[in-house]
Amino acid sequence: MTTPKESNSKLRRAYRKHASSKFQRWVNRRSIDIRLLRADVRWKLSSPRARQQWSQRRLNVESSGWLFVLGVSNSGTTLFTRMLGLHPFIRDLHGEGQRITRGLPRPRHFGLGRIWTRQLDAFRWTEDHDPEVAERCKFDWAYHAPRGDGYLLEKSPPNTIRARWLQANFQPCRFIVLTRSPYAVCEGICRRKQYEIAVAAEHWSRAHEILHNDIPHLGNVLHLTYEQLCQDTLEVLREIEEFLDLTQPFDQELLAHEFPIHNIDDIPTIIRNFNDQSIARLSAQDIDTITHEAGAAMMKFGYEPLKAAQASDSALASK
Repeated sequence: MTTPKESNSKLRRAYRKHASSKFQRWVNRRSIDIRLLRADVRWKLSSPRARQQWSQRRLNVESSGWLFVLGVSNSGTTLFTRMLGLHPFIRDLHGEGQRITRGLPRPRHFGLGRIWTRQLDAFRWTEDHDPEVAERCKFDWAYHAPRGDGYLLEKSPPNTIRARWLQANFQPCRFIVLTRSPYAVCEGICRRKQYEIAVAAEHWSRAHEILHNDIPHLGNVLHLTYEQLCQDTLEVLREIEEFLDLTQPFDQELLAHEFPIHNIDDIPTIIRNFNDQSIARLSAQDIDTITHEAGAAMMKFGYEPLKAAQASDSALASK
């Protein structure tokens, strides 16, 4: 049995690691700013052909291709991409691609934060959208792409509703869709950004309706759930290895790896399901609102609508 002293010591270590990761994120943001300025200058001074050739050399995606993770904010995509990035044949851009390019619109520029489906004219892209934007994305991402071989991994939440544009302009490519219970997602969105629960639920529903309609248009796509990822991580890893034709398996030590991600405890953690804790924070009215707004969409992805009584069970289970 863990003693109180050992428990406090473990908690202190976790908080120190969290503080270190926050400092590292600040350093990374300054580095991104510098690289974007360098990219701006080089973009203006180079010819279109020179830009394209330089990007192709740096990105090195011809053999394996692009790997895009699709999923709305608070779906576990940060945990998932960091886990994928531990594989030696997957090169993670180490951050959301939308933050390191001038090519993609960012929700914060529209005052939207995590509910970008409220501006579909800015974020909903298909094959008909401007292909030249992709060249700017590739050019900027080339400054951040790790050297070597393997898939180049990119994750930006609005990709969830522009996968068809990505497929048309980033070849070869594959997609992994990660979904999570809308109840847990909506709770996280509201807890972090103080949105009304109906707004978060409408966002989840709208994004997943579009995603559901887009998936048949995607050539190489694998659908996973946050719940599967946490409950049966090894089986999920085997699915990913098969989907990506990886000859080298994931290191099973990642099961004990602590990931510095945003979660309900706000400290680094191993792969762990936080759904019960999140759902326990919802009121009966919150549950009913989410069910009303997102019920039809959630069932298309295998999630059954909850009732207030089930939320109470989650509250008891999380204690």
